Amino acid sequence: MKPYAGQYVDYDGLAEDLTYSIAVFDGDRVIACGGVRKVFDGVGEAWSVLSDEALRDHPMAVTRHAKKLLDRAQEDGKFKRLQALCLDENIAAHNWLRRFGFELEGLHPNAGPGGEGTYCTYGRVR
Repeated sequence: MKPYAGQYVDYDGLAEDLTYSIAVFDGDRVIACGGVRKVFDGVGEAWSVLSDEALRDHPMAVTRHAKKLLDRAQEDGKFKRLQALCLDENIAAHNWLRRFGFELEGLHPNAGPGGEGTYCTYGRVR
């Protein structure tokens, strides 16, 4: 597969609460997607779903596109604060969020499906 340049689609304004989003394709298959949705005026929640293929074969390209999306969400002035959740045991997610300038803000024990798992809140304020 070639680098992602020109191979991601930016869907602005699909829905009122889905302010920014991207999908990364390998041919006609989506291998990664993510975005920022409005929680309140000035506050957005970052989210992503990454396939094993995206993480294994194209981590730098996916990271570059995710950073562009997060920076744009804040540079456009829509969000002073971005926040994200990750599972405590997902070390890669912690490292990825820190790479984007997020800081750990808190732990939420038994916050997952069925009251299982500990989740972490990260925030990035500009």
